[in-house]
Amino acid sequence: MDTNLALTIIGIVLMLVGVIFNVIPKQVNKKINPDIPAEAENIAATFRVIIGGIAIALGFIVFYCRNLPIQEAMTLLYGLGIGFIVIALGIISVKPRGFDKQIAFPPVIMFFILSVLAFYTHNYNSKIDNQVFVVLSHIKADKNEDFHKILYDTVLVAVKEYRDEDPNKQRLNDKAMNTFEILKPSRMNQDSTWTYIMVADPYIDGANYLLGEPLVQKYGENVAEEIYGRWNECFNAYQDVYFVKYEK
Repeated sequence: MDTNLALTIIGIVLMLVGVIFNVIPKQVNKKINPDIPAEAENIAATFRVIIGGIAIALGFIVFYCRNLPIQEAMTLLYGLGIGFIVIALGIISVKPRGFDKQIAFPPVIMFFILSVLAFYTHNYNSKIDNQVFVVLSHIKADKNEDFHKILYDTVLVAVKEYRDEDPNKQRLNDKAMNTFEILKPSRMNQDSTWTYIMVADPYIDGANYLLGEPLVQKYGENVAEEIYGRWNECFNAYQDVYFVKYEK
C-alpha cells in the first residue's frame, strides 16, 4: 500500500474518533463500559474528551505528514505501529490490574487494525528495491532567472496538472510527484553556471518523468514547443542523469 494512502486513512480515523469522543463522550462511555457508575459519568466523560482531543491532534499530525517522502513516511508508520500496540496493551491491562471488570474491546480492535495497516505498509515499501533518480541541470550564468521562472511557473504547473488516461499510470505519476523535490542553487558555480538538483527519492518505475506529454496536454503542441525551446536555451550543457542507491 502507498504510504500516502496509509497515513491518510490513519489520520482520518484518529480525527473521526476524536470528534466522536468530544461530541458524545457519555454515550461513548456507556457503549464501551455499560456498567459505569452514575457518579463516575462526568469524570469519565472529562477524560474521554481529553483523549478525544489527543486523538484529533495526533490524527491531524499524521494526515498533515501524508505527503512525506517514502523513507520518512516509513519511519513514521513504524513508530505509529509500535505506538498503537502500546495503547492496545495498555487498554487490555486494565482488567488484570484490577482497574476495571472488563476490557474495552472496540478500541483494542481499532488500534490493532491501525497497527496492522502501519506495519503492512512499512513492510511492503521496505521490500521495494528503491533507486534514487538524480538530475543535475547546469544553467547559463545569465539564464538563472529565466530558468527559475519557466520551471516553477510553467513546467511544474503542467506536470502537477497532467492526467494520464491510464488510471494505473496516473497512480504511479501521483506517487512519483510526492517523492520529487528540487534543490535550488544558492550561489553561482566557479564556472559561472547555476546547478539545479532534481531528486526523485525513490524512483517510481513506470511513472512519467518526461516533460513532453504534460506540456502538450496543458498548453497544446505549438505553445509546448515554444516553451521547450526557451527551456533548452537556458542550459549550459546536457543534463547529468544518475540512478543511485543508499548504502546500508
